[in-house]
Amino acid sequence: MHDEAVGNSYNNRGIHHNGSGIENLNVITSGLDEMLLQSFQNDLKVFADWPANSNAKFGDLLASGDFLISSSMANNSVQYVRAVSQKGGNLTFSNPWPAKSVQVYRNGSDAGTLSGTKITLGTSSGETISLASAGTSYATQTQLGQPASGGGSGSTSSFTSGSEAGDRTPTWTDTAGGGNNGVTSINSDSAGPQTGPRTGETSHTDSSALMYSGSSTGSSAHAYLKVYDLSGAPLNIGTAKTLSSTTPWVPAGSTESECVAVDLIFTDNSTLRDSGAVEQNSNQAHLAHQCGHLALDTWNHVTVNLATNNSNKQIARILVGYDHPSGSDSYRGYVDDLAIS
Repeated sequence: MHDEAVGNSYNNRGIHHNGSGIENLNVITSGLDEMLLQSFQNDLKVFADWPANSNAKFGDLLASGDFLISSSMANNSVQYVRAVSQKGGNLTFSNPWPAKSVQVYRNGSDAGTLSGTKITLGTSSGETISLASAGTSYATQTQLGQPASGGGSGSTSSFTSGSEAGDRTPTWTDTAGGGNNGVTSINSDSAGPQTGPRTGETSHTDSSALMYSGSSTGSSAHAYLKVYDLSGAPLNIGTAKTLSSTTPWVPAGSTESECVAVDLIFTDNSTLRDSGAVEQNSNQAHLAHQCGHLALDTWNHVTVNLATNNSNKQIARILVGYDHPSGSDSYRGYVDDLAIS
């Protein structure tokens, strides 16, 4: 690979030979990916072909089964493994710590230890599985999972999007990212709740906004949909960041649509909704506490001081969610001019 990179590549690391074309474009990137993570034949392996005495870290590589995998290697030992289950199902992996038990955390809660050369765990959609050698605390795993520093920018200082052309585009649309219970689609466009940009419908500024919709069909109904991925360069909250200019627009007569808000997942897997944060009117930022607090058929400007309850945390993902434990109706609305600064 070194010879390919030095002698047969362009500045963008595209490989060139005498002949061939498209199949050469990803030689280096695919090779690196396989060295860091393998996930075929129902067996996930981290650093399966990584050179000895070489430290490395990667985040959110997609593995078979729709798992986002993160891990790091230092001093010839795997430090941790994190798996975000995007659709549920079994996670099967080779034990990165031979002859040792594996400490398991589910969404930050201690789930005990497991042992064996190959281990299978059942997962649910949106669940985060954290793994390390037995005895490793969750706090240590969280610290190990922080983005690598040096070389690049490593972090982000602000975020803005109005869903317009030229703005940052969503990483995902109509994709669960924090759990879905009792919520389906309001139409035949999708099997589940929806979140995605819409142009020419309703907007606060310019012509586009982020639409959300769903139909609540059961008790403890909630649906958290991930929209923007910042995990590659997490946004540092520091001591002064504010989530602002989020402007939910709720159509008249649609009180169920009020139970929606922007949510955040931090790099330690904690969330804005469960942090105790409040918006400018002292209502809890938790989505369920927004019910009954938004004016219908107009834009509502909502701000949340992030630093009050989450100072110095880093934002990994931005979600738009619905949460109404007693909800039993359809909902639809828009969010525009999202900013964190």
